[in-house]
Amino acid sequence: MAIAALNDYAATLNQIATSSAPGDIATNFEAFLGSLNGFAAEMQGTDADELINPNDIAPLTGLSKSLTEAYRYRILRRLINDAHDPIRIIVSEMIAASDSQDQLVDLSDGLIDSYADLESAQDSKDAARYQAAASKWEADLAAYRAAVKKSQTGKWVAVWNAQQALKVLANKPIEPEELVEILENVKLLTD
Repeated sequence: MAIAALNDYAATLNQIATSSAPGDIATNFEAFLGSLNGFAAEMQGTDADELINPNDIAPLTGLSKSLTEAYRYRILRRLINDAHDPIRIIVSEMIAASDSQDQLVDLSDGLIDSYADLESAQDSKDAARYQAAASKWEADLAAYRAAVKKSQTGKWVAVWNAQQALKVLANKPIEPEELVEILENVKLLTD
């Protein structure tokens, strides 16, 4: 169920963010305003005053698109913020249930030991010992990072990082073009 919930969340975000509704609404609104002038001409004859100045149609259409984009952004922000805590819980539970935990704990313990050796070598002021300890610590860190990246835990951490990035983007002033950046983070959730 957790994976289904995350997939549904990502699909919903994707549908909202990629919807053609703002453009469609603007196109339909522009056609509506033009039709009003056509209707006035039909009802009052060809010499009738236009209901909407043709020079005003484009700005009004642009305004309708901007308002629709703003509303879409509000919906995305609300969805991202409301989903944040449930996603944190899902990710935490999935990491806890992950079968890669034992290997990561062992590697983490080794990394802690390597770091303690590094500190001890630094305190000893022995350059050769410090160099050897630093090399061991770097190798242990690389092994830990590689194991996390390949593990289920690493995948869940990537999901959480994507959600955090979404929340940061959703809670700052944003231009409609920046919705593309949100979509890139959504793709991480569905992969």
